[in-house]
Amino acid sequence: MEKKFPILGYHRVEDSAYTNRVGLYPSGDTCSLNRFRSHMELLARDYTVISLGTVLEHLKYKAPLPENPAVVTLDDGARDSVEVILPILREFGFNATFFVMSSPLEGKIPPTFKLQLLTGEYYLRDIARALPEVLKRVSPSFADQLRAGIQVPRERYIGEKSETVRQIKYLINYLMSPGTKDAVVSELFSQFFPE
Repeated sequence: MEKKFPILGYHRVEDSAYTNRVGLYPSGDTCSLNRFRSHMELLARDYTVISLGTVLEHLKYKAPLPENPAVVTLDDGARDSVEVILPILREFGFNATFFVMSSPLEGKIPPTFKLQLLTGEYYLRDIARALPEVLKRVSPSFADQLRAGIQVPRERYIGEKSETVRQIKYLINYLMSPGTKDAVVSELFSQFFPE
């Protein structure tokens, strides 16, 4: 039987705005700096932090794992991964696996980042006005769906202040195929961030 162990995955670690009692923003993807540090203290006390490489060796070659192993991973390669998280990991002598998006390193902005820029508070009203026209051209069925109103599951984007943003993000991220999503986001992005 394979040994079970925790894998802690983080997107962002930062101190700002509101966090709930477990240290996560309501959207669930950002952890407060204090909470992250307390997680690392718990790991240092009760676990041996190992790399995903060690896990792969265990799975492929049955290499032994230490007592009470745990893994730390970080997504997207945001600046806080290097400026905030890495010093804390070094302080505890931990390694972690950083999943870095290569597109920004190549000078490209991935659709996910474009959508974050588009749905920020500054552009929200303009995006909400422009989206129906873009959808009419790219995917008329989604234009109809947006006009009828989109029922966003309660647990999705609960940290968003605006119901409009929740609907736009849910429509693009969960209802559209990847090709349609890329086309819609690219057209909106070119309107608001022309090169």
